[in-house]
Amino acid sequence: MEYFFRNYFKTFGQGQTWGVEIDRPQRAPGSYFEETVNSLGMIWEQRQSPVYLLYSGGLDSEYLLAVMRHMGLKFTPVILRLLPDINKQDYEEAVTYCKNNNISYYTVNLNFNQFVRSGEINDIASKAECCTFEMASTMWLTTQLDGMCVTGNLEPYIIYDQYTKRFAIEELEYIHSISKHWKNNGLPGTPASMCYTAEQFLAFLQEPGVRKYVSEPYRGGVRNISRRKIDVYNNQPFFKLAERDKRTGFEIVRDGEMFLHPNIQKIQRTSDQWGGQCLIDYEAFTNYMSNYDGSTSQETISQPAAR
Repeated sequence: MEYFFRNYFKTFGQGQTWGVEIDRPQRAPGSYFEETVNSLGMIWEQRQSPVYLLYSGGLDSEYLLAVMRHMGLKFTPVILRLLPDINKQDYEEAVTYCKNNNISYYTVNLNFNQFVRSGEINDIASKAECCTFEMASTMWLTTQLDGMCVTGNLEPYIIYDQYTKRFAIEELEYIHSISKHWKNNGLPGTPASMCYTAEQFLAFLQEPGVRKYVSEPYRGGVRNISRRKIDVYNNQPFFKLAERDKRTGFEIVRDGEMFLHPNIQKIQRTSDQWGGQCLIDYEAFTNYMSNYDGSTSQETISQPAAR
């Protein structure tokens, strides 16, 4: 199946030349919730095997879990447990959520230290052209399952661009490396269920919570959409997600000696090669995406960051 519907989202280049091309929607979108339901329904119709949701305990994957339950879809949440106690807090929160909601789940254990020392982490990251070690574990997990995987990756991400003094949609090459991993391994499903269609992508940008975020005056410091995603995800009457701090699950690794292991540092040193960034002006892009005419547009937009 296509990882993006009608292949509306494409990437090109590497590193400093990396960028994206995004086609316009074919129709006016509904709310982000409505478009997520539509996307998951389209993905579900293409299933040919058991369906697994990679559930980290984070906000994005919990949103997908809640929507899929609302839709009555039959799937199994899969929780990755990184040993020894690498992602203990995230794992326990994910398990607790499933138990409290009577959700059957499946745990997969990975000895992270052995994963690093054996060099397997490097093989996976290199093949996917990924410059950050954190994503390799998720990539590994997708190859351990005998069915179709969906993940809470690739949702639109908005930041305040200090260079232009405007809000921008940030696309990062390493985030999209998961699509290369999917393709390299011929995996069923999609890593892009948070933005599977152009309509879903635009719906996120037009959400009231996002509009409010980009209209507020900038008061200094690092500013991104992370703390406002809860407003987007809860903009529906069927469930309410709890706000939480954003974590990667690898804080213990980054703060400890394992981060200095040669195999991890080897991956991190590829940032010049595979660490491309694309910043797209939020207002200009939202206006561009809103000029739909009911047919597939061949016009695309790309702006690799030149900073």
